[in-house]
Order: sequence, then C-alpha cells, then structure tokens
Amino acid sequence: MMLRFVLFALFATSALATVPSYIKVCGRQNPKLNNCVLDSVSSMTTKLKMGMPELDVPSLEPLTLDKIILSDHSSLRAIATNVKLFNLSNFICKFLHVDLENQTIDMQLTFPQVRLEAEYNVTTKIVNVPINGIGPMIIVTDDVEAKVGMKFRLVDHKGAKFLYFPTMTTSLVIKDYTSHFTPRPGPDGALAEGINAALQDNRKEIIPLIKPNLEQVITERVLELSNKICKHFSYDELFPDRM
Repeated sequence: MMLRFVLFALFATSALATVPSYIKVCGRQNPKLNNCVLDSVSSMTTKLKMGMPELDVPSLEPLTLDKIILSDHSSLRAIATNVKLFNLSNFICKFLHVDLENQTIDMQLTFPQVRLEAEYNVTTKIVNVPINGIGPMIIVTDDVEAKVGMKFRLVDHKGAKFLYFPTMTTSLVIKDYTSHFTPRPGPDGALAEGINAALQDNRKEIIPLIKPNLEQVITERVLELSNKICKHFSYDELFPDRM
C-alpha cells in the first residue's frame, strides 16, 4: 500500500516531454550500452551542479545534513550540525554496468575532493584540562571512492512504462582528511590549535563515524534526483528497443 502511494505521488505530476540533449538516449540493443549510459551520466555533471528546474530537479550543491556525530568518546566528543557537502556533482564515473534483465545499475565513482562545512561543538582534554569549543569547521577529503548499486523496476503509468528506483546502496572509501576548526571568541578561543590537533589525531576513529551518515544522505539524494528525472520520460524514450 505504501509503495502504491509513493508511486502515485511521484508520477502524479509527471508529463511526457522531449528528452533534453544533455540526457543521452541509449538503445536497449546497443552492444556498447554501458558506454552509452556512462557518457550520459558524465555529461550531466554540470546540470547536477546547476540544477534542472525544467525537470523539477534542484541543484546537488550543496547537499545538506542536519547532524553528524564525529566522535563520542570521553576523550573527544565532536558533533557537527547544519552540515553542507560540496563538490558531490564533480565526480568521475570509472565503471558502469547496466543489467536490463535483472534491472540493476552498478557504478564506481571517484570524487576528486569533497568539502564539508558545518557548525561544530567539540569537547576534549588538553593536558588533562577539559575544554569546549563551538564554531565553524571545514573538513576536506581528497580522492573519495564510491561503489554504487541501484535497483530499478518498471511501473505502468498512463499506458507507458517508467523507470523507478526503489533502492540503492552506497559504499564510500575515505582515506584521510584535513580539518580546520575556528572557535568563536571566548575563553577557549586560544586553544583552537589543541582542538584542531585532537581532530587530526583521531582521524582513524572519526572516519568510520562520518561514513555511514554520508552514505545515507548520498543514497537518499541520488534516489530522489534519479526518480525526479525518470518520471518525465518513459522507459522506451530513454532506452528504445533498438541499437
């Protein structure tokens, strides 16, 4: 019942339109179907950054989260709020495989650089003295790798079949990062160097905590964008039964 409601809400405002030039139409019988779809995905990076109002698709920049817990130990507690992720539209698709029979799409992506900006509340100890800092922080990580698996199905709407993506998995590989914390003026402002050192020294602990949050928000946003795009064009328009 819930799935029917979601599909009704998704396609209620859909309307057939001419496939825009930045979406490459790929024939189902094309022996190089994977390359064709990969070219289409790669050509859309600029549009993902700017947004596609004609398809009701907002800009991917920035991608926002309410909160990320970076560390929750007695020696270091760090919580990020009002999180903004930049450069997720600037990706390189290294591998793509479309399985029309099993209705799956698998991709391997690389993000040359991901930038995270947020408000942070950091509590740590320096020389056994507890300190707390609140203020803006920037985290930058380079060469983030992602394995993405998308499952689609074909749904009937107004006599045509449309692509619908119900699920997706995202697995990120974050090798390292650099961070810079700027506390607000106050008694702990002079200890910014110590707070930055604590965040840098705990990278091995912080990265596994960041990863699931990023994977979830990326999955949710990509599913949203994919379904918003695909609701405007039938399956036969995007993947006609030809070479």
